[in-house]
Amino acid sequence: MGLIQHNAIIVTGWEIEGAHELAVEAFGSLVSPLVPGAASQTYSFLIAPDGSKEGWSTSDKYDRLRSQFKDQLESLADFHGYWVEVCFGENENDRVVDGSLERAIRRQALRSPGTLIDYTIEIERGNP
Repeated sequence: MGLIQHNAIIVTGWEIEGAHELAVEAFGSLVSPLVPGAASQTYSFLIAPDGSKEGWSTSDKYDRLRSQFKDQLESLADFHGYWVEVCFGENENDRVVDGSLERAIRRQALRSPGTLIDYTIEIERGNP
């Protein structure tokens, strides 16, 4: 028996149609339709959790697909939006796993070592 740990990706932005198509190709029925924002020109979609227990082949497969999808988002020329991967479930360790803003901060830190951003990341890692 394994632990159920739900991982979901939420994508929001202005030009996310290409990202949505990419998600549907990779995740099929786990992808919601594009949902328009109530007060702006933004749209959102969700990649729902796979429902598998940790360590099972289905869970491992979708872990790889989520990782590949996030990397592909970084390279889409027509993507203008934000995304976040969240984790929640039986382990009581609800958290944000990854996100577009976190990746942007880390890229900046790699380009400018010793900056405040770099220092902040080190504090998060427990290395003040």
